Amino acid sequence: MLQKKRKGPGKLFSGTLYWIPEETYRVESSTRLEKLQTKNNTFIAKRTEIIPKIFTKSSGILQVDVVGKEISIKPGELFKINPAAYSSIERINGFVEPGKQIINNIFAQKLTYIEFIEVNNIEYVLIRPVQKYKVAREKEFFLNQNFFPHVQEQNFKIKTVKKIFLKNWEHIKSNGPVELLNTFLTLDIKNNSSKLQSKFEILQKNKDIYQLQVSQYEILKIDDLITNYSNIHNIKIATRFLVNKNQYVTSSSTLAQLEIFFPIKGTLGAIKNSNANVNEILILQDKDIRPVPHFSKLAELKVKVGELIRTGAQLSTSTKSEYSGQIYSIDKTNVYIRLGRPYLISQGAILEVESGSLVQRLDKLATLIYEKLKTVDIVQGLPKVEEILEARKIKNPCILAPHEGYANVRNSKIEVTNDKGYITAINFTQRDKIRFSNGSYVKLIEPLTDGPISPHEKLDTLFNYYYYFEKLAINEACRQSFRELQLFLVNEVQRTYLSQGVQIADKHIEIIVKQMTSKVRIEDSGDTILLPGELLNLYQVEIITKSSLAVNEQAPFYTPLLLGITKASLNSDSFISAASFQETTRVLTEAAIEGKKDWLHGLKENVIIGRLIPAGTGFKYYKDLELQTNKPNNIIQTQTANIKDTVLRSRFNQLIEKQKNMLDF
Repeated sequence: MLQKKRKGPGKLFSGTLYWIPEETYRVESSTRLEKLQTKNNTFIAKRTEIIPKIFTKSSGILQVDVVGKEISIKPGELFKINPAAYSSIERINGFVEPGKQIINNIFAQKLTYIEFIEVNNIEYVLIRPVQKYKVAREKEFFLNQNFFPHVQEQNFKIKTVKKIFLKNWEHIKSNGPVELLNTFLTLDIKNNSSKLQSKFEILQKNKDIYQLQVSQYEILKIDDLITNYSNIHNIKIATRFLVNKNQYVTSSSTLAQLEIFFPIKGTLGAIKNSNANVNEILILQDKDIRPVPHFSKLAELKVKVGELIRTGAQLSTSTKSEYSGQIYSIDKTNVYIRLGRPYLISQGAILEVESGSLVQRLDKLATLIYEKLKTVDIVQGLPKVEEILEARKIKNPCILAPHEGYANVRNSKIEVTNDKGYITAINFTQRDKIRFSNGSYVKLIEPLTDGPISPHEKLDTLFNYYYYFEKLAINEACRQSFRELQLFLVNEVQRTYLSQGVQIADKHIEIIVKQMTSKVRIEDSGDTILLPGELLNLYQVEIITKSSLAVNEQAPFYTPLLLGITKASLNSDSFISAASFQETTRVLTEAAIEGKKDWLHGLKENVIIGRLIPAGTGFKYYKDLELQTNKPNNIIQTQTANIKDTVLRSRFNQLIEKQKNMLDF
């Protein structure tokens, strides 16, 4: 017999149960299934042997599930459907009330369930019996007893409940009795302590009378009161009971005493009650206290009782301590030091214990905080860089604050209220984890929930703030939004490389980010010829806006757009530059259809066709510049001529004097 496994605690039930009988046999062996003596969809009589040693308990239609290795018998009566009435019969399985027509001249005598089946290409209707069980909402057995007279609210309630563990229209595979409904005896305890346990007992008073006994009891284990110190320190522990068996005890009464026998001799140093409500005892042994002679008067000592010292500390002007610990006592000749071990911790460490608390070996005293550069595998960081530069959509991003103000959670919404009383409500799901506390002040674009920051949502939030809240002009709102997003993108890219100590100048990343944040999307064309959804450079839209306002026409409305480097390259004004990057066929086809012109303003398109790049001497207006060196300077030329004449005259005079001297000689 195979019965569906029950799950869940069940549901309270009262009403009517409708049961459609059916026999199901599970055949584990395929060989026995092949020995089936009856064909599928065949009507068989009661007590028919379908396979060896298995007889049916009722008559009905036999159906075989070869894959599931199951044989089902659906009890009922089988009627052939008249072919002439095929079109007028609605073939829907379901219940038929008593007195209603099923097919032809067949009427239901009682509640039945009809099922349409096909046997040898002939349609039949199987009229199956339905068993009806009424479960009335009876007055349940109810007992309200107060077991604690001095506490009026603590009651025990015993009642009966009826539960069903089956689902509606659930198919139960069985060839025997099936439990449809269960009746339980439940105990409801109000204000029950977690330490109290309940117990049901049925006592037989005499032959025909039984009594139900309900008791509550508390179990105290002595082993839970004994810690593991006895095994570590070889401490003997004994328990002395202060009550007898079957003695009545009241609440908070003492039942036993725990006696601890120490195997060592010493002085009781301290008794502390820890946070776990456990008493801790400190025993000071003689070997833990060391005397140090001080050779001075008591007034000249530099230490006091209870002071903590380290090795080398000055006890007096002529004596230094040989030990570390605490000053236990002082007399005329010695300073007694209780041995201790000092621990040096760095600034910012987190203390795990309080001053004066008792600790034992291996207890955590403090957590040291180290500042260390965390290195990240750059291979794992490169996909992050690619995600940023390609401006991909981020899954499950965080929610950003639309403006500064005080954040609160109300009615499954995040409400941000600014100083002027303006409230912005943001929907969030149950999976979003809030990162702020109610009433806390949040800044613009501060993350309100956990998750990565989406650059697209950050750009939209910034634009909405500057355009709608700050009332900036649309072009200024776009530029301000782009400026803050550019700083964010550059920092995100640099973070990956700096984690490995790789330093890249910001100017290289800024060139890429500038191309990603140079486009806007037209939302409303106004009186211009632009189309909604068209992408243009921001400076082009600004020129169109100025022209429209100059002739008193409605300017277009646009929003900033973040493009990835691939999409930004394909949306270039130059079709030569775009075609050399990706999707060459599509770019050239669109340029030919639209009749585009490439004005060769960029570097790439000029390099491709072999022209000078528009930089340096390659600018068009460079040829029109006049070099000042081409014009003669009369002043400089005159001065140069005078200098040459003076030099020549001096040399000529020196030559004449030399010849005169030779002649005189």
